[in-house]
Amino acid sequence: MSRISKEEWLAIEREMAIEAYQVAIMALVDMGDSEGALNFLRPHMRMSGNAFAINMQRLFDIQGSDMEKIGRLCFLYEEFFHHGLEEVERTPEMLVRVGGTKCLWQGNPKEGCIGGHEMVLNGICEMINPDYQCRFTQMIPKGDLICSYAIERRRK
Repeated sequence: MSRISKEEWLAIEREMAIEAYQVAIMALVDMGDSEGALNFLRPHMRMSGNAFAINMQRLFDIQGSDMEKIGRLCFLYEEFFHHGLEEVERTPEMLVRVGGTKCLWQGNPKEGCIGGHEMVLNGICEMINPDYQCRFTQMIPKGDLICSYAIERRRK
């Protein structure tokens, strides 16, 4: 067996995890349809976002307003997955991120991105303040050139 660097090992490890997730997503879609797979995933992915918010707040001692916490937690999540989004706007009530051209999900089914990104970010928002939501406006797996989303207060 040839020796590889730690960085190469970690890259292979990450690719294997992403591939396993995508295979599971494709199986869910094949068992029914896209909407059925997303409905099945939603509570689990939101719970994952909830847990991420709790654990990362503790680990990184994240403080501040609700929007500051949500912004920092979403940034951390995207850093772990190398999504490549950049913040282009932030107010006390809204945050907008754009990019995603380096994202590991981009060549995979849209359900993987919706579950593994949009639903998890909504779980983060829900844990910090359920009045906030994450709304994707563009998504590469849906055919857009870039990904973009806004975190904002829910409309009543």
